Amino acid sequence: MRYTTRMFAAHRPTVPSAALLVVGSVAWGLGFGWNVVACSSSDEGPAPLSSQGSADAYWPPQDAAGVVGDAGLGPGSDVGGSVVDGGSTDGNGGVRDGASSDGDGAVDAGANTSPDTGPDTGPDARRDAGPDAGPDAGPDAGPDVFEPTCTSPVAWTLETIGPTIDVPSVAMDPSGRFHTVFAKNSGTGLFYAWRDDGGQGSESAGLGFNMGLGPKLAVGDDRSLHIAASAPSETDSSASDLRYITRSTSGVWRSEVLEPTVRGRFDIARAESGALAVLLGSGVEPYPVVLFVRSASGGTWQRTVVVEETDFEPAVSVSFAGEKLHLAYTIVEGVKETAWYAEGDSAADLSHTSVYEVERRDVSAVPMAVDREGGVHLALSHLSISFPNNTWHFEGGLKYAYRSPVDGTWHIEDVEDAVANLDATTSIWDGEVPGLDPSIGLDPLGGTYLSYAVIGTEDIRFARRDAGGHWHRSHAFDHGLLLSFPNRVAAPFVIDGTGRVWIAHKEVDSTAHASVVRWGRTCLSTVQ
Repeated sequence: MRYTTRMFAAHRPTVPSAALLVVGSVAWGLGFGWNVVACSSSDEGPAPLSSQGSADAYWPPQDAAGVVGDAGLGPGSDVGGSVVDGGSTDGNGGVRDGASSDGDGAVDAGANTSPDTGPDTGPDARRDAGPDAGPDAGPDAGPDVFEPTCTSPVAWTLETIGPTIDVPSVAMDPSGRFHTVFAKNSGTGLFYAWRDDGGQGSESAGLGFNMGLGPKLAVGDDRSLHIAASAPSETDSSASDLRYITRSTSGVWRSEVLEPTVRGRFDIARAESGALAVLLGSGVEPYPVVLFVRSASGGTWQRTVVVEETDFEPAVSVSFAGEKLHLAYTIVEGVKETAWYAEGDSAADLSHTSVYEVERRDVSAVPMAVDREGGVHLALSHLSISFPNNTWHFEGGLKYAYRSPVDGTWHIEDVEDAVANLDATTSIWDGEVPGLDPSIGLDPLGGTYLSYAVIGTEDIRFARRDAGGHWHRSHAFDHGLLLSFPNRVAAPFVIDGTGRVWIAHKEVDSTAHASVVRWGRTCLSTVQ
C-alpha cells in the first residue's frame, strides 16, 4: 500500500487514490441499565498483519512510561492523561529504551564496544533498535511487563454524577486525581467533577450561558482545567461559539470565544510546557479544519486553517508528544472519505499523510494516542447505513492504525466488524455493529486499549491488543436500551499507574427519558 506524505499549512490536500480508512458519521444514543459484571478476557482477535512481522521492533512499543486515554499522551493529551511512570522492571528507572533495555538507564547510541555483563531476562531484546554503545550496568531485573498492582474492585464501581445533554470528557492529573466535565441539561451549563482515593467534589462553572454539546478537557500539572466547548452564540441565536474555558487552581472560571458563530467537532490538547492547541472540524460550509495554538506563556491564540474546504463536517483529534503537534482529521469529497494525520513542530510546519480512505461517507471519530517514542495510535470507527425492504441495514466496526516512529509507515488492522438489521415495522434487532464512539488509551508500558459502543446489544466493550498483535475483547456494561439516534454514547477513559481504569459514560434513563453521567473504575486486569 502506498501512502502519500507532503507539506502544507493552510490549503486543502489532494486526496490520494490509494485505498485506505473510515469511521461512522452517524453517532448513536444507547441507554444502559447498569447491571455491573466483572469483565474477563474473551474473544481472541485476528492474527498480526503480515506486514508487521513477528519481531517488529516498534509494533507497537510496549514499555513507554506514561498514561494516556481517549487521545494523546501525558498532560498534553486532550483528556489530560497523567504522566505516571509504570515502573520499568529491567533496571532502567522507567526510561523507555530506544536501543537497549539492559539496565543502563539511558538510550544506547551506537555500536557495542564491550560485551554485556549479564544476559537479558526479558523480552525487550526484540525491541532493540541497534547494538549497545557501551558496557551494560548489569543484567535486567526482569521482563518489561506492566503488572497492575490494584486488586480491587474486581467489577466496575459506578456512581451517578448528574444530568447531562452529551457525553463527558475525562482527564487525570499527575497526582492521580480523575477529572470530568460535561454539559448539563435544563440550561445549567458546564459542570465539573473530580474524584480520587481521598474523596470527590463537583461544581457548576457558573459562566452565565447554556452549553452546547461535547466539551473537551485537558488538565495541567497544577490541576488547572483547560476546556474547549460550544455555547450558543452571543450574536446569532441560530449558531454557536467555540469557546476556551479555564478553571484556575483557586477555582476561578473564565471564558473566551475562539471562533464565533460556528458549530462542529473539536478537541483540545496541552503540552508539558503548558502550550495549548484546539482543533476544530467546522460544521459550517465550506467545512474547514482550523487549528488554534497558544504558547506556554499565554497571550493571543494563533489561528491556522489546516484544510480550507471539505464536503462534510470533519471529525478531528489533536495531541502533543513533547512539544510536537499531532493532528488527525477526516476529509469528505463526494462519496469518498479519507482519514488524514499531520505532525509538526508548529502550525506552520505540518506534514500531512493520508492514512485510510473509503468510497462512502461514514467516519464518526478519529481518537488518537501518541506514545513517548512518537508512535501514533488511531482508532477508526466505520459505519454504513442502508434501508432495503423496510429494514435498516448496518455494516461497520472498528479498525486500529499504528504509525511507527522509526520509518513512518502505517499499519492498519481490524479490531471487530459485524452487520445488523433493524426491522422498521417491529423494531426488532438482528445482529450487532460494534465500534461506535471509540476512545483509545495506553497503559504505562504502552499496551493499547479501546472502549466503544455496540449497536444491537447496546453495551460498552473494552478491547486490548497484546504484544503478539491479537485483540481480546470484554464486555464492560450490558442491558442498555437504544432510545433514539443520532446521539453519542462514548465512554472515554484513562489508566493510572496502579493499573486502574477510570471511565465516565452517558446513560439514558428509560424511565425518566433523561440522560445522566456515570463514572466508574476497575482494575485493568478485570477488563483484560
